[in-house]
Amino acid sequence: MEEFGQTFRVPDSWQAEAVAHLKAGRDVVLHAPTGTGKTFVFELFFSQCGGLATYTVPTRALANDKYAQWLSEGWRVGISTGDRLENPDAPLLVATLETQRERILSGAARGLFVIDEYQLLGDFSRGAAYETAIAALPADCRLLMMSGSVENSSEVAEWLRRIGRDARLVCCLERAVPIDEVCAAALPEISARGVRGFWPAIVQRAVEADMCPLLIFAPKRRDAEAIAHSLASELPCRDFLKLPREIESAAGGALARLLRRKIAFHHSGLTAFRRAGIVEKYAREGALKAVVATTGLGAGVNFSMRSVIIADREYETPDGPKLLRPDELLQMYGRAGRRGKDAVGYAISLPGKPSLSQARPIFLERPAFEDWPAILRIMDSAGDSPRERAAAAAAFCRRLFSKTPPNLGFEAVADLRDSGGVSSGAMRGGRVEILNSRGLWERRKPQRAFRVSETLFRSGGRWVRFDMCAEAVKALKRGAACALAGGRYGVAIELAKAARGGWAPTRALSKIVRAAGAEVPGNPLSRKLLTLKNIRRNFPKYAKISLPGAVCLEVSSDESRVRARLDISGAMVGAFPDSFGRGLFNPPSRSADVSGEWDFKRLAGFEGGAGSRALPAAVWRRLGLIDGRLAVTRRGKIFSFFSKGEGLAVAAALEDSSYDVADIAFDLANLRAGRRFSMSEIKSGASSRMADACRIACLGATVPGYLRAGVPPEFGAGASEIMRELRAGVSAQSLETPSLGRGDIERARLEWESLMRRVSAAPDLDWDRWLGLKRECARLLSAPSGASKNRGLRAF
Repeated sequence: MEEFGQTFRVPDSWQAEAVAHLKAGRDVVLHAPTGTGKTFVFELFFSQCGGLATYTVPTRALANDKYAQWLSEGWRVGISTGDRLENPDAPLLVATLETQRERILSGAARGLFVIDEYQLLGDFSRGAAYETAIAALPADCRLLMMSGSVENSSEVAEWLRRIGRDARLVCCLERAVPIDEVCAAALPEISARGVRGFWPAIVQRAVEADMCPLLIFAPKRRDAEAIAHSLASELPCRDFLKLPREIESAAGGALARLLRRKIAFHHSGLTAFRRAGIVEKYAREGALKAVVATTGLGAGVNFSMRSVIIADREYETPDGPKLLRPDELLQMYGRAGRRGKDAVGYAISLPGKPSLSQARPIFLERPAFEDWPAILRIMDSAGDSPRERAAAAAAFCRRLFSKTPPNLGFEAVADLRDSGGVSSGAMRGGRVEILNSRGLWERRKPQRAFRVSETLFRSGGRWVRFDMCAEAVKALKRGAACALAGGRYGVAIELAKAARGGWAPTRALSKIVRAAGAEVPGNPLSRKLLTLKNIRRNFPKYAKISLPGAVCLEVSSDESRVRARLDISGAMVGAFPDSFGRGLFNPPSRSADVSGEWDFKRLAGFEGGAGSRALPAAVWRRLGLIDGRLAVTRRGKIFSFFSKGEGLAVAAALEDSSYDVADIAFDLANLRAGRRFSMSEIKSGASSRMADACRIACLGATVPGYLRAGVPPEFGAGASEIMRELRAGVSAQSLETPSLGRGDIERARLEWESLMRRVSAAPDLDWDRWLGLKRECARLLSAPSGASKNRGLRAF
């Protein structure tokens, strides 16, 4: 809306609803597709109410973008991304979530805490950190969680209410710019001459169909660059892009030549300035015809284009090839369509490649492992007795994203009976076993969510698929079983009975309305008398919240009743997982005596490297993080200052008295350097001292999320030597290798500085070597490198 030369943005109804909840002091879980204006909810609230706010995002690049945007608008804003800390006492702080860990655990977080893209709660590597941030956030902090790719957002809101927070779910199900799926074969034939290659032909056909600019996701760096060069060499270009001299110089020859022809590639091998300051800037301005980005960097792409193509679902990771999850596909396709520029976005699919129909929200579950450093930190501040430490850890675990708290297994390492602690039943060797899908007895694992179509039900002495058994559907207690196509069964629910002046809701409908009504705008089915039109229009909304994943097939009526039929095959149900990956709804169970099976070395998982079956306390005891009275050791305290396994390597290095702290400070660079440094030509001459110290201290163990063969999973030898060269004034360009780009070197430097900042800001210990390392890290952070003194950070 424009009035007297000023522009005002009028919020949509769902945005206004979310702001109203925040003003009322409530938490908000916000579900809205990419590009619909989730960030505007925060901006509207903060501009109207002020106060203190911390806005967390998944990546440094996104943090830098938000910081620059709000700074340009005149807001008082600071930034904290591990490697960068500016104006941290500003009313608004933009940060990566992990940098706020200390403030949250110490109870220092204040005001409004925003978690953008909270679907990372389900990420293997970072999920535990997100879960801890939510579970440990002080009660007087308001919480705003935002995502567009979570299927069970209502369960997340329920989790917040379960841990004592007043939370509301606000949903927007429609995209600001709708996306149409188009098969590449349906694009018009090429009229331009000289276009022969596969990718140039696809892009030229998109150009002639008016579907550009185009964003292509490729699986590997070399693929992204090869596609970009093929586009630049074959596609006609009548008006070349004019680059300012400083941009051309900063981009480098190869990228600059592509940019002039309105083509670019985008991957982590580029420096941050080349990615955000050049490629993303021109993409947002609409100056580029096509951008080819790597699949692995999909979550870090911060711009939209008219059309999106995903070249392959497989991509490379440090653990080998992986497939994109459906929610990751959804996020990538969400970059199609620019709000205010395009009436519609396009998802262009190739034969045998990913398509929009394969993209869907993620069903969030608990992370694969607990945040061990946070639990040890809580235990360390809990008290002097084993009972107090165990109780504090158990209380924290009850706040995690699971109705069944994880078993930490303290009984295996400490005697809690004398102090009235946890029951010692497990010490007597009892366990519960279930009959698995192959007819074998095995230890019962905690329940987790399975799709109904993937769950088995025990009926008549055999296992049958849940949705193909009427008895199983009745066991859900959601309604009667009704036959569907293909031998499946759904749920039939009687919704209302005829009454004078309308339809009276049944007890079943009233129960659904009470459970889900707060999540449906206006709660239209809460009235005592309903119209048939109202029921038909709104019941599917309640069904979707009450039974996530279920589909309302029809709402039918006769003279006396209104009924609904639900297809529950896609709904989630709690079931026990067996060793073959099957979910078992009602498995036969028995108690088994295993008192002769206790073997602490095997339980700790250090025979054969299988640490995933061990209970956490047994692993902590074996790694020397706690003692027999559950007291956190010096090694455990250092481990608790970090978010992953880096603390184990740091503690092991400090325990070697001959290992100079100045060398340890530089060797911190190896801890997060990653696979590319491990694969690079530098590795053969790299120091392995920190890795060797960690392997010895940790017995070569593999512990998911924390150690791989005795070292942190992201360890990459050779980064330490490169950091020394950079500090001596050697240019990053001269250190590049065929497998190691300047962007890789820059990322390693940022991770190194982030770790040094973590060490220098960590709590003190009564240990001169730890204090010496803190001083050395603070000195290195305050002393500029030779490279930055000579050339400046942009040229890095």
